[in-house]
Amino acid sequence: MSNFGERLARGENLSVLEKSARLPLFPLSWLYGLGAGARNMLYSVRLLPAYSADVPVVSVGNISCGGTGKTPFVSMLARFVAGQGLKPVVISRGWGRAPDESLNEEARMLSEEGLQVICNPDRVKAAKDASQRYDVILLDDGFQHRRLRRNLDIVLVDATRPLCGDHLLPAGLLRECPSGLSRADFVVMTRGDLSNDTDKLRACIGRKAPGVGIAVCSLVADSLVDAAGVSRNVKDLAAKRVAAYCGIGNPGQFHTMLKSLQAEVVLFRAFPDHHKYTPEDISRIMKEADRYGAEMIITTAKDFVKSRSFDASGKSHILRVRAELTEGREALFSGLLSAIGAKG
Repeated sequence: MSNFGERLARGENLSVLEKSARLPLFPLSWLYGLGAGARNMLYSVRLLPAYSADVPVVSVGNISCGGTGKTPFVSMLARFVAGQGLKPVVISRGWGRAPDESLNEEARMLSEEGLQVICNPDRVKAAKDASQRYDVILLDDGFQHRRLRRNLDIVLVDATRPLCGDHLLPAGLLRECPSGLSRADFVVMTRGDLSNDTDKLRACIGRKAPGVGIAVCSLVADSLVDAAGVSRNVKDLAAKRVAAYCGIGNPGQFHTMLKSLQAEVVLFRAFPDHHKYTPEDISRIMKEADRYGAEMIITTAKDFVKSRSFDASGKSHILRVRAELTEGREALFSGLLSAIGAKG
């Protein structure tokens, strides 16, 4: 992602000068869009083959880069599927994992919640193997992965960011044109509770994908968990001096959530998405937290699985987040039940 894209992903506004500096990237965005559009057309007319798994496949994906709350949303779907007496498995490309790791940080996060996860760049092969052992495949970040046919396509868009006003990579954050949403069965506007303009986004989605199902989802602070796995109420953050760090697609929203819980954020360190923490990183954060008089050190579950081995003090706490559908729940879950062949 370009530096401009990283700035946008953090929820920052670009200055007039920065917008002008972005102009040379637009020819690259045009070429990128041409390639993405041609690829999608070849799949749509079936000149490029797609594999059909032996079990239902539900894809959860994005149309843009940056964090949309996909991991907690996938967790919610997996638990719903399991509640129907079926065995779900999450298949992920495993972006950002080291060569000696079987799971990347998002996959480890889901695995530690008790979910079954497979990371494999060849997701068709992973689906063939998984079909022998599981009842439903949840394809993580699967919207652009068209080699694997799906029974239901769900796309997440962040309600706090522009969609119709954004640009394709590398000048913007879009992976493909918004008209690609017409392939989806449902578009879910995440962080709907943090946006004052969901009507504008809803209208944009309606223009680009007429008739697509629309749902709204909030990402809710669920609990605080310490290094020993002991949970605390998130209300314990109120009026606490907090040091926080993260390496996620949308760090600005993590900061916003801490503030909404009435924490006094005295130190906030944002690293690039999929950041590989070092002992020096965590040592520096701990020292800075002491210097600022922080009473608690908070990070995300995604970051904790990568950084906990370097925190000998055990001071870090996870702010666990859950996805909660606030609009369109009945329609989305009805579509999901139909796709996986369950009666509900």
